[in-house]
Amino acid sequence: MWWWSLFSFVKNICGFVEDDRLSSLSDDLLHKILSYVDTKDAIKTSGLSSRWRYIWTSMPYLNFNFDPSNTSKFVHDVLSHRDKLTGLHSLNLRCCPFDSAFAETVLSYALCNHVQELTLECLRITLPDSLIISRCLKHLTLLGSMSIRLETPWELPALTTLHLEYITFCNDKRVDLFSKCVNLKDLTLEYPRTSKGFRIWHPCLSSLTIKSGSPSHFKDDDDDGSLQFSVESLDSLEKFDLCILSPPLAAARKVFGLLQHLHRVKFLTLNLEVVEVGIRLNY
Repeated sequence: MWWWSLFSFVKNICGFVEDDRLSSLSDDLLHKILSYVDTKDAIKTSGLSSRWRYIWTSMPYLNFNFDPSNTSKFVHDVLSHRDKLTGLHSLNLRCCPFDSAFAETVLSYALCNHVQELTLECLRITLPDSLIISRCLKHLTLLGSMSIRLETPWELPALTTLHLEYITFCNDKRVDLFSKCVNLKDLTLEYPRTSKGFRIWHPCLSSLTIKSGSPSHFKDDDDDGSLQFSVESLDSLEKFDLCILSPPLAAARKVFGLLQHLHRVKFLTLNLEVVEVGIRLNY
């Protein structure tokens, strides 16, 4: 069994044969050790000894990876049996399929328990943006064929890192999505979908990654579906990574116009297709 192997391995490398010094470690250190494994496996360590029996209930790190046994009932049972006085530092939920109602429940639980790092990867679900409000969340990753009903900016003042991949934003009007994420430093948008587009405005943004398969993201600023970039956001960038698949001339023209505002950038990455179109435009 892997947990007994871990138990024996740590004892041996520390040179402890007769005494169980591993179990004498503080709860914080044991939690850190268990943070590297799936929560299902962390719970199994409760069978090692009486010392380990309830360690998992106060773990501030929860990992639910892709596994048939990580059903919505299992996740619900774990959340309901956690020590209610224990905060939640990070939650990684990489499971499917889940329905939207359950995903909302997990997201709400994490934010209500002051989670600082949150990764949610679920397929074919729709979430309201009204859930994404937190004064503690610092790192947010949303992955998968996920839809978000977008009406208002996200209120995440502590957020520094945001990674969105294959997210569809369902918005009836253009929204300054990140305007209330005042501490955002690192933004990654991979293949976003939006009917009305949104504006990227952040005077302190230092790293921006955009991977797009839709030429409409780089049409004129007033066009539906386009991404707007403020000069302030571009001027503060130190790293800019841009990939546009099959860019038309109009998109490349806008991109190279944006590049003229990169005054502090130290690392610039463009995909070959953008560069080739830029050469044709004599940039």
